[in-house]
Amino acid sequence: MTRSPVDTVALARAFEGCDEPIRPLLEQALEAMRTDNDARALALLKQLAETPNLSRSQRQALQVAQAQLMEKAAFVEARNFIREKIRAGKFLIRSIHQRQETILNIARQIVQRQREFFDKGPAHLKPLTMAAVAEAVGVHETTVSRAVNGKYMQTPRGLFEMRYFFSTGIRTANGDGLSNTSVKEMIAEIFRNEDPANPLSDDQVVRILKQRGIEIARRTVAKYRMELGILASNLRRVYTGKPKDKAKSPAAHARDKGRTLNQGSSCPDAQEAPASGAPATSQLPPAPPIASEPAVVENSAGTDLSSPGPSESTPLAPTPAQETLQASPDASAFPTTSSRTSSETPAA
Repeated sequence: MTRSPVDTVALARAFEGCDEPIRPLLEQALEAMRTDNDARALALLKQLAETPNLSRSQRQALQVAQAQLMEKAAFVEARNFIREKIRAGKFLIRSIHQRQETILNIARQIVQRQREFFDKGPAHLKPLTMAAVAEAVGVHETTVSRAVNGKYMQTPRGLFEMRYFFSTGIRTANGDGLSNTSVKEMIAEIFRNEDPANPLSDDQVVRILKQRGIEIARRTVAKYRMELGILASNLRRVYTGKPKDKAKSPAAHARDKGRTLNQGSSCPDAQEAPASGAPATSQLPPAPPIASEPAVVENSAGTDLSSPGPSESTPLAPTPAQETLQASPDASAFPTTSSRTSSETPAA
């Protein structure tokens, strides 16, 4: 403020004709208030207020001057606070605009230098360093690193982190460079197209890449394979189908033929029908015994009692079929339906 709000005239009139040591202190306080040295002015006015033998009007003038100085100090503090915040806000806005411009320039360099990636796919990603982009943009390398940290690019091939486009590369046989990401993508494609029954080893992948003009060590292939989450060849093998039959000796063929005949003879359905006139036998399980007619027993009163089955005290006579079974030389073999019928016919 160019003009002090303190009423120095009223203060000077209140102390007209004052003696030593009040006069020097008053003059110093008035000079501090004119030069906006409020802190010194407040200290001098406080010292004047402690001087003895002051009149009532002089004390009132000192109190008014102190209040005006304190109000002025609060106003100046608020004004300085607002000015500082406005300055910080403008600086933040300028920084945001500058960072946006830096990110836009870096994105333009990425699109310009990785054109084949956007046209053909990740396998054509070229090696790119932050130092080269920083030199093209006109900033420091650390500025590029901070600018791309946590930033993403929306591309026709998907959403990619901006750091994805920065990687070291491998020099090919024709002098071109391929990024590590491109080589890793090529290795993944080779493993995807392999035969599951005969998976490729790391050495075979090295030879395939060498045929494509890419010189790479086997340990690098193993490192990239593990980063892709692909197991070793012996753990990727898929066993499908039956193994090829080896040449068998005549003795082995004879054993197999005999085993087949034994298996066929044990099957009931594979037996031949019996010749005509011969008793037909079968390996069927034993047939249940033929139930006889209920026995009739007379009691002492002459009443007939019919029992539901044979009794131990009254054995029944064997039927013709049972007689035929007893006369057979093989008691364990029961006659079939045809032989049973033929044996029962004469008895009838």
